[in-house]
Amino acid sequence: MARCYRPDSAPLPAEIAVVSGPGKLTLPTEAVLVKGKDTIVYVQVNRTTFARRTVVVGQPVGGRVPVISGVAAGDRVVVHGALLLDGAADQLL
Repeated sequence: MARCYRPDSAPLPAEIAVVSGPGKLTLPTEAVLVKGKDTIVYVQVNRTTFARRTVVVGQPVGGRVPVISGVAAGDRVVVHGALLLDGAADQLL
């Protein structure tokens, strides 16, 4: 898990999206990271903690990638700034 502490209470340098109901979920390609053999996203656990989540994704189209599994309705996924949470990621998708 990654923790972000901002003593000045400034906003985190990340943008969060809440996964909603049934239907095809797509995320910006920037939200999906490749780490070794894993494809991951970061999900917000609480105000300062983010958990790495392995996901299965489809082929990116037009700057977005369909997520087949790994996140559920109500999950708060980091869609911009994920690379800041995981500086060790091999690449963006």
